[in-house]
Amino acid sequence: MQRNDDELLSLVEQLYAAAMGELDWAPLALGLAHAFDSESCSLQIQNRPAKSVIRLAQTPNYTPGLIREYVQHFFEVDEWVKRGLLKPGVIVGSEDLISDDELVRTEIHNDYQRRLGIFYILGTALPLERGEIGCIGIHHSHKAGLFSAEQKTALGVFAPHFKRALKMRSMLSALDLEKQIAMDSLDRLSLGVLLVGSRCEILFANAVAERLIAKSAGILSTCGRLHLADGARSSILEQLILDASSLLTPSRKGGDKMEKLAGGLGAQIKSCDGALSVLVDEHRSLSLLVCPVPPHCRTLHAARPAAAMIFISESGAKVVSPEIFSQLYGLSPAETRLVVALLEGERLQDYAERISITLNTAKTQLKHVFEKTGVARQSDLVRHILANPILALSRRAQRAAPPLAQERKK
Repeated sequence: MQRNDDELLSLVEQLYAAAMGELDWAPLALGLAHAFDSESCSLQIQNRPAKSVIRLAQTPNYTPGLIREYVQHFFEVDEWVKRGLLKPGVIVGSEDLISDDELVRTEIHNDYQRRLGIFYILGTALPLERGEIGCIGIHHSHKAGLFSAEQKTALGVFAPHFKRALKMRSMLSALDLEKQIAMDSLDRLSLGVLLVGSRCEILFANAVAERLIAKSAGILSTCGRLHLADGARSSILEQLILDASSLLTPSRKGGDKMEKLAGGLGAQIKSCDGALSVLVDEHRSLSLLVCPVPPHCRTLHAARPAAAMIFISESGAKVVSPEIFSQLYGLSPAETRLVVALLEGERLQDYAERISITLNTAKTQLKHVFEKTGVARQSDLVRHILANPILALSRRAQRAAPPLAQERKK
């Protein structure tokens, strides 16, 4: 029994590691089968109302074809699971579920279990959340006979850990999904996000922030530390990060120092309340917002706690897709081209001359756009489109019509 206890302890450790994503689930089925003197085991999550099955792990006798058949059909006629659900959380053997004579007359035994080489089961059905069931099934052939009472007791030790591990897996999956949705939303908004330590070391960067840093224009990373291309601006950024890390208002601590550093930079740089605007060139600038890190995020990096969260926005980044606002408001191709021109700052008369239409025609198109978008003035139209979050979240901006500067060259 000492060997079995050691095996179970090792399996419990593997179980939690798999739930946390540190190990694969697959070896657990083989390990569990071996610990119970078996050659067949299946670990799965079922949701019978939703008719779904998640196969976590199984021994090699479950071929891909047999797994597919179970999910498509035999899942609904599995007598072991259906009867096990009448005793939720209880460790059961075949003798507790169905007699041998009755089993050999079932569809699942004749058309499925015989092909797996299994006849007896030791298992349990563990109720989870949202109608899900965690299922453990360890199997013997007819020749191997029933499982012993001692083996039932051993599975009773393992089963609660399996249930807790599945809850951990579900919670971590939900957190991963939440994080992915948040990061995807920020990426769609073309908003860079950085977590940095008090010495400007980068602890986390989303895809947009990594892209902006890779451009090496304005904002840089050297040996994992964040800095700006201009030394004076970097000093101000460092001070803002220190202010955020101490949870003090930037205008209080180090305010005189920041004013001194900013002196002489003129209109190219503005900073207040943790905000910093840096001119990259005559057409582009970066806007940085340095914020204190929320308490629950400060220990994301155990060795180096996060000090500040930095949001980065690049001016001129195309975040509104003509394809999407055309669909959203039911605009014609001509009306869409007019709106693109207005969004890029072109005057109505200049647009009409450029595409060789009369000003009256352009005004008529604009009137139709007003009717479809529910605004009455050109400035309101631009503001309405730029402020629409659905348009900002559209990834199809990458496939939008070319800028007017390019069109003029054609």
